[in-house]
Amino acid sequence: VLGSGGTFTQNGDSTLGFNMATNGGGMYLNFGSATLSGGQIISNAASVGGGVYVDLGSATLDGGQISGNSATSGGGAYVGFNGSATLSGGQVLSNTATSDGGGICNIGSLSLVNTTVSGNTASNRGGGIYNLAKSAVLTYTTVTSNTATSGGSGIHRVDGTVLLKNTIVAYNGTANCGPALTSNGHNLDSDDTCSLTSTTDITSTNPLLGPLGFDRGTWVHPLLDGSPAINAGDCVPAVTTVDQRGVTRPQVGKCDIGAYEWIARKVYLPLLLRNY
Repeated sequence: VLGSGGTFTQNGDSTLGFNMATNGGGMYLNFGSATLSGGQIISNAASVGGGVYVDLGSATLDGGQISGNSATSGGGAYVGFNGSATLSGGQVLSNTATSDGGGICNIGSLSLVNTTVSGNTASNRGGGIYNLAKSAVLTYTTVTSNTATSGGSGIHRVDGTVLLKNTIVAYNGTANCGPALTSNGHNLDSDDTCSLTSTTDITSTNPLLGPLGFDRGTWVHPLLDGSPAINAGDCVPAVTTVDQRGVTRPQVGKCDIGAYEWIARKVYLPLLLRNY
């Protein structure tokens, strides 16, 4: 997909296996806007932005999947200084960068809501997310099982602001985060390398995540029974009323931290009637 103006919309299809020598193996956006709803950007390669490259303009991925892409920087996606990208209910999985930003390299404006960033690899810094400038805002997001050779394996911030709310950062290489991130409350950092300072944050704690699995049409790490992330989040209906799978979150009270809203299982025993 090559965009240099206007609006592009893709519903439920795949951009698969394109290879470009420069930028944006699956999607290149120069001006205008692009929306991917429920589609997939898989197995593409480029110098920068293996799956998605947003130079100018805005990209919106609603329930889409960016996976198996590769680049020197921004294996899954690259957001330029004058670009913006929003992922809602998305999956950034198993992308690779030979330098920084295995999953996403951001120097513009990035927003992740109900998104799983998992299994991405960078040969330098930021296996999951690499933030070079401007801002990245993560809400109800799970960043886990990403690797990098230095700095933060989950999230590495060089400059700008990385703001977390209701977000899990866990099981990422030798360190979840690089330099300090900014907390807006109700986050869980398994190794306390994100330097979160809110009194509602949970640090140095195992979130008890299950392995990546396909659930209700999306890939997600479930919260296991007894997870400290259960009922430890803050409900934000103005942002979303559902989790990544479309499961309803409470509108008031306590929601769960991360992209997955845990559902209590009920066991019904049979009623036995006996005649004596």
